[in-house]
Amino acid sequence: MNISIEKKIRMSCIMAECSVSDLAKAMDMNTSNMSTKLKRCIFSLAEMEKMAEFFGCEYRFILTQPDGSVITNREPGITTYNDAIALVVRRLGLTLENLGDKLGITRQAAGKKIKDGVFNMNELFQYAEVLGCTIKYYFDFGDDVQI
Repeated sequence: MNISIEKKIRMSCIMAECSVSDLAKAMDMNTSNMSTKLKRCIFSLAEMEKMAEFFGCEYRFILTQPDGSVITNREPGITTYNDAIALVVRRLGLTLENLGDKLGITRQAAGKKIKDGVFNMNELFQYAEVLGCTIKYYFDFGDDVQI
């Protein structure tokens, strides 16, 4: 079963015995902004990790490449989703032109996004799909509880 990011966050609020409003305050945003981000699935890796800290758990992100090798947010040098995508692009030996062609954008736009942009979850899924990767992500509460 594939559970949406919004549902995972709401379920994690239940586990942490807090409301979405409490989470919004902890994330330094108002409830309306949090609701919008939940509906649009637009959280950065740093925001997901900040939520996990608030929930008292760990955020796990695993990107599996076509050859079966994995990249996680626990690896040195992986501090953003951009870092993970850039590593896959390098490992696959793709040029920015190749990547741009796969995404339907210019090589300049592809390069700028990887270098300077902040990927949110929707963009991450788009890039991963064109690179042939799969993504698994969850909040790890320990004791075999993963949301």
